[in-house]
Amino acid sequence: MKKILKNSFWFICIMMLLAACSGGTDSTSGSSSEGSGEGDKSNDSKEKIVLKLATHEAPEAFFSSTVTVPFMERVEELTEGQVEFEFYPSQQLGNVSDYLDLTSQGVTDIAFFIPSYTSDRMPYSGSIASFPGLISSSNHGSKAFHELIQQDPILEEDYLKNGVRPLVGYVTNPYDLFSTKGLVTAPEDLKGQQVRSSGAFMSALIEHFGGTPVTIATPELYEGMEKGIVDQVAQYSTTLDSFGLGELIEYGTQGVSFGAGSCGFIINENVWQSLPENVQQAMLQAGKEVADSGSKADDEQNEKILAEWSKNMEIKALTDSEKNAWKEMFDEFNSSYVEEQKASGSKIGEVLAQYEELLAQ
Repeated sequence: MKKILKNSFWFICIMMLLAACSGGTDSTSGSSSEGSGEGDKSNDSKEKIVLKLATHEAPEAFFSSTVTVPFMERVEELTEGQVEFEFYPSQQLGNVSDYLDLTSQGVTDIAFFIPSYTSDRMPYSGSIASFPGLISSSNHGSKAFHELIQQDPILEEDYLKNGVRPLVGYVTNPYDLFSTKGLVTAPEDLKGQQVRSSGAFMSALIEHFGGTPVTIATPELYEGMEKGIVDQVAQYSTTLDSFGLGELIEYGTQGVSFGAGSCGFIINENVWQSLPENVQQAMLQAGKEVADSGSKADDEQNEKILAEWSKNMEIKALTDSEKNAWKEMFDEFNSSYVEEQKASGSKIGEVLAQYEELLAQ
């Protein structure tokens, strides 16, 4: 009997020891979007994290190669492989116009976004970069916009209320004017012209200059210019070149700064809150770095394309006095637009002041 009891005692001890050891094993994989939203915030947490990232462009596209892929690689490097990405380029997870919903709903953890596509829910991000006469380059605008969207009121109103958080803020090169019909060098030259518009804000700006806005999607611009539906296009060379418009355009005016476009990356807010602090800091650092390096590459690409186009088309670089004439009209429009929006309770004036302060730094 004593021998049986002794053996039973040791058997129980061994089983308890095995149970204790097996209970302390950590998982080494799994998407953070599967969690409850309350993850381990400790810097010591090294559990493997796999995140889905969706974008509209092919991996070899310019923005993908200068911003998207470097962002993923930098996060993986900063976390020493703790974070890995499932990359879904070329709209594999859905249309780019739906990325805000797809991210907030958890279909993807991170996604590219263009705020003007959802301007009803992102009113400040969707318009602030479009204000004309503010930026001198993509890098100038991107560094300011990236910082702007990390603070209120734009952070709360445009992002957190929609269940997402911004990781990368990016602004295109300032828009120049391109045409198949003739140069526009002074504000009055736009009177009576059919000018391509990308949305309500741009239409209001065109009308302020006496032009007629023609709302047309970028993929349809080639046909629009070829058929004479559009006289002038406010855009920058990298985008136009990617759609083959360089073979149609005969005239370009450089230095107008007729607004710009904004985009970037957002992350599901619940996923963000579930991430360890070291991963959050790695993403913030990577986002700031690629907004800077990617926009610098964009500026270089823009100059390269314009230099090539100058060989076969007339590109007019505005003088300082000519730029000032445009700037006076831009300031007039910006002030009137802010006053109009203020009447409806908009905080766009506050956001614009923040943006201009960041641009001046």
